[in-house]
This record gives sequence, structure tokens and C-alpha cells, in this order.
Amino acid sequence: MLTPDEIKIIDKSSICDAYDKWPEYCKIAFGRSINIDEKFFENVNAIVFSGMGGSGTAGDIIADWMRLRCNVPIHIEKNYHVPAFVNQNTLFIAMSVSGDTEETLTTMVEAISANAKVVGISQGGGMEQICRKKKIPHVKIEQRILPRITLPEILFSVLKIFTYSSFLDDMKNQIDDSIAMMQELGKKIRKECRFEENPSKQLAKWMLGSMPAAYCSPLERGVGIRFKNSVNENAKINAITSEILDSCHNELVSWGSKHNNPENSLLKPILVRNNFDPEEIKIRFNVFKEMLERNGHEVYETPIYGSAPLANIISSLYLLDYSTIYLGILRKIDPAPITPIFEFKDEMKKRLDYFGKFVKPKLD
Repeated sequence: MLTPDEIKIIDKSSICDAYDKWPEYCKIAFGRSINIDEKFFENVNAIVFSGMGGSGTAGDIIADWMRLRCNVPIHIEKNYHVPAFVNQNTLFIAMSVSGDTEETLTTMVEAISANAKVVGISQGGGMEQICRKKKIPHVKIEQRILPRITLPEILFSVLKIFTYSSFLDDMKNQIDDSIAMMQELGKKIRKECRFEENPSKQLAKWMLGSMPAAYCSPLERGVGIRFKNSVNENAKINAITSEILDSCHNELVSWGSKHNNPENSLLKPILVRNNFDPEEIKIRFNVFKEMLERNGHEVYETPIYGSAPLANIISSLYLLDYSTIYLGILRKIDPAPITPIFEFKDEMKKRLDYFGKFVKPKLD
């Protein structure tokens, strides 16, 4: 099952080969120099990550890791407009793989107008042009076969930005540990690794024919969002993701007995923990799992790799993402095409072209 030859027939864009290079992409991104210094971060009292889809998920993932380590509040923006608090003391990091995501470009222009400390991350596009015109820092990432492949480059570009600040201690060790862990994990989940020894292939088979429902540690909230998005794009099916804390106040009720709630028969729960979860989260996961199993539901727990919080997060991300590629292949579907998204963007441009009509003229 899921042999390299079987995968090659369906994976026409060689996405698996690109995923194998994720550790290399991380090294490239973190090794890139950025034209900012510690003075750039003076008086910063808020951080905003702005981005849509996979680009925005980088902000979710990093915010989870930073939340208990950084003494500045962090906000994730996935909208056309910035929050009212954005001002000259806000660090605003705009992320768009293409550099042409209209929501992100619009928030970026608004942040510039609010005199925020703005940094752009993209392959080029309108974002790079705006950064040059406004003389603000821009991190240019490599162009890959698909936007979703570039997540590690955005992640580690953001981490590199923070090395110029004093917000986080011990970053270098955690980042080195994360990359080393990815290299080791990559050997276990790549397409050449046999099904019996490959946790990503095993998870894909377990999910086949179901709707995955991921329940995540607060440290893995962003990983859960990315997993859901990757199931949508790579396997072309719906998925659910939720943080374990809040789920125990609502969703737990819906996980009744399969016999009493047949609508749930397609749902399969996946628990995404972190080794650095506090005791109250660990026990909550245990009780949640026991209750689901008592009601006849099979529960999957993702294995955890790495010796630090960031490495745990990155390992979950890598393993889960790869499993969605295999899930698409098991469904006999090429993971690459995302035709509806392009159709939607084309239709939005015909009907509105928000950035072109309402934002770009202000820049000229």
C-alpha cells in the first residue's frame, strides 16, 4: 500500500518530493539575512500577523509557540482591514506567498498608513513592489511548485525576523532542534518508507472514508488549522479542527454513542498533543479520549517528536501535512489542483477587484 510506484502514478506534480525538502527549505529561510536591526523593534507593544490560507497559518503556528514566551500581545489578522489598535508601536508582519493576496495587501497598506513597523514576506508580486516603494523591509522567499509547499519558508522567515529582536530567548537552540528533528522525521514519512514503518501513511489509511476531526493542544492550535486546510486542498474533503479546551464545553456533547448519533459515523477523532502541555491539559486530553472510546469511537493520537516545544509543533505539522498527501493518493486524487480557489478569485476580481479599485489608487 502507498508504494513509491503507486504514489508516482497519482502525484503528477511530485508534491511528495517537495515535502521531502521541507528541512532544506527551513535552512534556506533561516539562513537568509534580513535588512532590519534591533532598533526596528523599539517601543513595539503589539504584534500582528496578517495572511490568508497557508500564509496566514504560519502566523497561527508561531503565535502558539510565542504566546507564553513573549511579553507583547499577538494578534492574527485574516481580513481586509486592520484592527483599530494598530499604530506606530505595532509590529505588522504581512505574509503572502504570491505577494498578490488582496486581503493581505489591503491590510498591509492600512498598516503602513497607521505608521506601523511593517515587514512583508512573499515571492514577489504587489507586496514586494509596495515594500520597495515605501522603503520597508521585505523578505523574498523562493518560488516552489505550489503555494502550500512554502509554509516552512514563511515560518522560518518569521522566526529569523525575531532573531533581530529581544522578544524571545533561546530561539537558536529550539530552531536548530526543530530542523534536526524534521530531517529525522522525514526519513520515517517519505514515500520510500514502507507503510508498516511510516506514521503518515498509517494515519492516511486510518482517515480513509472518514471526515477527520482534530482536537489540538493550545500549543498545536495553528497545526490543527493547517491540517484542516491541507485535508481540504490535498485530499479534497472536509475536516474539523478545534482546541481541546473549548471542545470540552460544547463538541464533547456531540460525541455520543454511535448508535444514538449515526450522523457521527463518518467522523474520526485525532488528538494532537504537545509534550510540553501543562498537567491540566494532559489530564483533559486523557478524560476526553476515555469518554470518546467509551462511546465506541476509535481515537488516533499523533506521535510526538523533538525535545523542545517548537520541535513538537513542527513535527506534528510535518507528519499531519504529509498524511493529507497520502490520503488524497489513497482516494485516487491528484493532491495538486485547487481549481475552485482560482475560479473564486477570478469571479471576485470580475465583480469587485477590491484592491485594484479601492486601495491601489491610493498608492499611485
